[in-house]
Amino acid sequence: MEEDSIKKKTDQASREGRKKEEDGLLKKRKPEKSLETVATEAKSNNAPSKKVKENNGKESRVPNRNASEADGEGVALKWWEKEDDENDDVKWNYLEHKGVIFPPFYEYRKFLVKYNGNPIELTADQEEMAYYWGQSVGTDWETKEHYRANFQKEFTKTFDKKLGYTNLESFDFSDIVNYINDQREKKKAKTKEEKAEEKAKKKVKDDYYGFAIVDNDKEKVGGYAIEPPTLFKGRGKHPKAGFMKARILPEDITINIAENAPIPKCDMPGHAWGDIVHNNEVTWLAFYKDDTINTTYKYIFLAASSKFKGLSDRRKYDKARRLKDHIEDIRRDYRKKMNSKDKFEKQLGTATYLIDVLALRVGNEKSEDEADTVGCCSLRKEHVEALADNQISLDFLGKDSMRYFNTVTVDPQVWLNIKSFLEGKEPEQDLFDKINTNDLNSYLKDMMPGLTAKVFRTYNASTTLERELSKKDVSGLEIEDKMAWYNEANRQVAILCNHQKTVSKAFDVSVEKQKAKIEDMRDYLAELKSHLGKVRKGKEGLDEGKAEEAAERKFRQAGYDEKMKPIKRKFPNDVERTQRYIGDVEKKIKSKEKELQERDENKSIALGTSKLNYNDPRITVRWCKQNEVPIEKVFPKTVRSKFPWAMYSDLDWRF
Repeated sequence: MEEDSIKKKTDQASREGRKKEEDGLLKKRKPEKSLETVATEAKSNNAPSKKVKENNGKESRVPNRNASEADGEGVALKWWEKEDDENDDVKWNYLEHKGVIFPPFYEYRKFLVKYNGNPIELTADQEEMAYYWGQSVGTDWETKEHYRANFQKEFTKTFDKKLGYTNLESFDFSDIVNYINDQREKKKAKTKEEKAEEKAKKKVKDDYYGFAIVDNDKEKVGGYAIEPPTLFKGRGKHPKAGFMKARILPEDITINIAENAPIPKCDMPGHAWGDIVHNNEVTWLAFYKDDTINTTYKYIFLAASSKFKGLSDRRKYDKARRLKDHIEDIRRDYRKKMNSKDKFEKQLGTATYLIDVLALRVGNEKSEDEADTVGCCSLRKEHVEALADNQISLDFLGKDSMRYFNTVTVDPQVWLNIKSFLEGKEPEQDLFDKINTNDLNSYLKDMMPGLTAKVFRTYNASTTLERELSKKDVSGLEIEDKMAWYNEANRQVAILCNHQKTVSKAFDVSVEKQKAKIEDMRDYLAELKSHLGKVRKGKEGLDEGKAEEAAERKFRQAGYDEKMKPIKRKFPNDVERTQRYIGDVEKKIKSKEKELQERDENKSIALGTSKLNYNDPRITVRWCKQNEVPIEKVFPKTVRSKFPWAMYSDLDWRF
């Protein structure tokens, strides 16, 4: 860790905060009111606004702050029915919120840590770092080479070089790891009453910090808790994973509220917000600069269910939908460029083809301390191979270090172009050495205002979903079969966009349990058929209790825990009911087998990403209405609250 410890940073920030107040920068604090008080004071949406005095003595109107909600989700009521002015820079007229909260400071426990078997004494800062390492023990991160190397470098430099504490392998953190594991077990063992008490405390906090007043509406906040310090992990194979993320303090935070709104109370005594601004041309509530790992700006926004995010989403999909009116002209133009003798034009046309047809990301320049992920414009010779029969093979790390590996047949001219671009280059040289992302983005914007590579991805994802869904008439099918068809259509979108996920360790265990449950259902089916034969002959049928005990023994012998229970056995004493039971179990087995097959096929494919970010939700809503599929079967509550505007789509709507 750096010589400036967290404590020093805290003390310095505290002094700076007090100085700001002494200098009068934060003088104009107003007594804050709770959101509950605000909601109570507002009588109705039609109540007149009240007058307040501005700093210049003039009167201004403060919008009545009635906390209206839709379905308890904090959604501004039917904002989508109002006219959308995309050119209006003003995002809000009044904004009030409670700011952010900070994680508690680390509690110094003086754990017993050893080096080569000898006890050593850690400072509070060193112990905090060691504690975060202890949280990594037993996870995949513990074995990741770059993560271990970075932590070793960060941790060992906090010791005097004379001590020779340079090897992570020589440290014994057992005392810390045992404490962490013990805390996890205690958490699992909490009673229902204890969990209910924790939930109630969280709800109080959510009710206070989790909502903002935007004009006349009460909106949900996306996340009001500042990230705690920990070991940085990053996305994919980030080269800085394992380094220490420092603590964010109030002095790092800039708060954005209306001029006449009360300033949120800082929940860390002795500290003050870094700045208070009143910018109604942006939608963020707060932001801070995090430069402990990479220099990034992190923002606090309203939740996905908010008007701001909903409006942004709808505009995004409408823009992709407008691409239909330009797509043929764009394709004619880039095909013309593909055949150009000018190398710049030839590369520009070929790159646009790949973005359109393969839904590649544009690809940005990467600095040395970022993961080596690439997109279309940053492809290197080592990532591309021209094969026979107009085929090319692409193999590179895309977003989040997910591997993109695809062999595809392309337009003959594209194949010839790529083959020529590869000639005479070293593996580390760029495929498109004459163009960059700025050139490509400028070209796209010239073809259509606001057009980007992401708009292409959204357009192709949505058209793929709509096309795939229309290939089959599912009106006469069971709900499960309709859902299977929808999932397959969405799967094709995920494959197109290379939406992958890492298969977790728990996946195989979960699959084995599901197979065991299916096998148990088959056993029950066989028992029902045997029981049916006996009932038909007038004999005594099977005993339910004994059958369940036998199934229970089978689960325990296989090593499954007591939480896993066999299917409840019922053996009716008449033929008709037994036959009905047999039919029900056969149907359930078929459904579970199909579900298991889908899980296996999709284990490395992230189906949720396309639903949330690339498929126009109106396509799904219309399809569900047409085929009498309950929307909750396709969109869980979180997704429905994100797209309330899409739920009003007509049956004749088309992307």
